[in-house]
This record gives sequence, C-alpha cells and structure tokens, in this order.
Amino acid sequence: MRTMASTTPILVAMLLATTGCYFSGSAKLIRVPKGAVIEIYEVVPTQANNTKPAAEPVTGNPIHLLTPPLIVTSDIDTIGLDVNRDQPDQPMLMINLTTGGAQKMLAATTNPTASHLALIVNGQVVSVPKIVTPIQGSMVVTGGRGKNAAFDNACQVFAGK
Repeated sequence: MRTMASTTPILVAMLLATTGCYFSGSAKLIRVPKGAVIEIYEVVPTQANNTKPAAEPVTGNPIHLLTPPLIVTSDIDTIGLDVNRDQPDQPMLMINLTTGGAQKMLAATTNPTASHLALIVNGQVVSVPKIVTPIQGSMVVTGGRGKNAAFDNACQVFAGK
C-alpha cells in the first residue's frame, strides 16, 4: 500500500533571492488572473465538524481539509510557472505570498498540526504535498504533469492563460 506521502510532490520553501539553482529563469510572475481562485488548506487525518472532504488528485484517496483555508487568493502576491533546470519536463508552480499570507503560512508550518497541505486551484485539488520545512513567503509545488488533470489545468492558470 502506498502512502499519501510517497505519491505526492513535496512543497518546498524557496528563498528566491538566494537559491535560483532549480529554476530555468523563464518564469513570468503575475498577479492571480481575474476569476481564478487559489486556496491552500491543511490536511488532517480524520473527518471532523471543521473539515470538508476531498480526494488526493493522483490516487483518488480521500483526504480531509481543515476549514477555513489557511491561504486564500488575497493572501497571494504573485504566481508563476517555471520548469526545473535539471528536469525540463517537470513544471513548477511558484507562489509568492503577501506579508499577511507569509505570516499565516509560517505560523502554520513552523510547528505544524498537519503533515500535508492541499493546493486547490479553481475548486480542484492540484497537489497534496508534505510539509518538510517551515514555509514563509515563497513556495514551489512540483510534479503531476500528464498524470493529474488538475495540475495541468493549474499550469495554465499559473502561466496566465
């Protein structure tokens, strides 16, 4: 049996000013397009009154999203689509948070109550990455191209299309 952690990409906090080694440098950072809705939820292990059901996008396994969302569209400063220089076929969804969004994310991921987050774009679960380090102002979500229609759709939003 595969666990959620083994089937999902890792959400990594990136210090964009000091680490550019993974990026191709071709990303165009944009504001979230009008009408697009981006949310980030904490994923908890069991259903409760303050959760809503969803499905992990690759496996279809049920997950439980802690409500309200941790991050909403207004907490996002810019988004972009780039590729990993070492793996050019691997798209990377880049998210830069506002000051308020960064504070909320750092508080939630410094001593996390959840082990995973869920990135939701336009109502679809795009990725359920594991929290591996405290996240503050910027993050990158990788993986899923061709195996996950929601990730492919999110790539279009992050590219400004």
